[in-house]
Amino acid sequence: MQESVLHLVIGDNPGPTLGNRSGREQNAPMSASPFGLLLLVGVLLPGIAAAADKDPNILVRQALQAELEDFSAKDWYRKPDVLPQPVGPGPFVPAAGKALEDYRARMVKIAGWTGAPVWHQAGTLPLRRPGGKIEKLGINVFLPQGTPIGTLLFVHGYLSHAANFAYTYAFFVARGYAVTTIDLPGHGLSTGTRADVDTFGEYGDAVRVWLDWAWTWTQPWPGPRILMAHSLGTAAVFDALRRPGAPRPDKVVFCAPLLRPDWFAALSLGEAILGWALRDLPSSFGWDGYLDGYTMPVHWFTVLDRWLETLDRQRPISLPLVIYSGDKDRVVDSAWNRSEYRRLVPGAKYTILPKKGHLFMTDQPDREGFHTLLAIDLNLGPILPPPPVSPP
Repeated sequence: MQESVLHLVIGDNPGPTLGNRSGREQNAPMSASPFGLLLLVGVLLPGIAAAADKDPNILVRQALQAELEDFSAKDWYRKPDVLPQPVGPGPFVPAAGKALEDYRARMVKIAGWTGAPVWHQAGTLPLRRPGGKIEKLGINVFLPQGTPIGTLLFVHGYLSHAANFAYTYAFFVARGYAVTTIDLPGHGLSTGTRADVDTFGEYGDAVRVWLDWAWTWTQPWPGPRILMAHSLGTAAVFDALRRPGAPRPDKVVFCAPLLRPDWFAALSLGEAILGWALRDLPSSFGWDGYLDGYTMPVHWFTVLDRWLETLDRQRPISLPLVIYSGDKDRVVDSAWNRSEYRRLVPGAKYTILPKKGHLFMTDQPDREGFHTLLAIDLNLGPILPPPPVSPP
């Protein structure tokens, strides 16, 4: 694995760990962040971390889901040759229902998204589960005026959803890229138990369904195709790409990748001891509560632990992978994860971002600088001049 020499690498001093899954884990450090200690206390003292409503946004979610299109239909793509002028405060066309317009307004607020018209469609793809159950995966499509020069495919992280990363989509669309996003099961526009799954492979299943769908459409998704993910999304992408016959993007970008959380050992121990007494923990991520804000099921860490065991049997794979990680990240166990990715994807390039935490993609003090670096590394090109548009 190549590491950028322009950035500081920290956390390589070995320390004690819980568990003995492999020799790699014995030599990997385990951080004792304040967040991790708080969660451990919450697990060991039932009642301190009382569970809140598992889905405080259920009415908003249901209203949105009623307005989503069926992206499995053959005629889902309907972008005109020339985009009309937007009639709302943001750049999005065509006009949509109230719930979807509110969703767009959130993205405008998050990203400061203005400028040339952007064609936006939101819909679902079916995810078939054992026993005949079908979950619906929430999908976004953002298309610039004219013919796109490339495609960004994006996957969000845990306890989040696609709209929280609107700054990234605006950045790519302004440079002529088509963008498509997925909400993982139990997140955002997707159905499923909030923030939990029966098996971790469900995330990989979801990403695989979405990638297979995107790879069947050549018109809206031209190359180069850049597959980008944050935190949990990186694990979901890795799980999908390690499967036989998976589509291969031209570039894979992982930001603050999750394999093992910083507080993984504490949560695993707490779930084993008191999982019967405490089902959920409060969320500590700094989102705005729109389509998120639900609790963290303790069961989820058991599911993650079982998935991590499968990585011990995983042979190295070849991916055009670049990884960005903040040296102040207190959410994921960066040093352990870096060691694992050295083994899993030996040719990956790793860049450490000094003085950056877990949310460097979205935090206002950090996001502009990171995306500027990203544009240089990926050779994205400049912002394109606004093309002519048709009257509204």
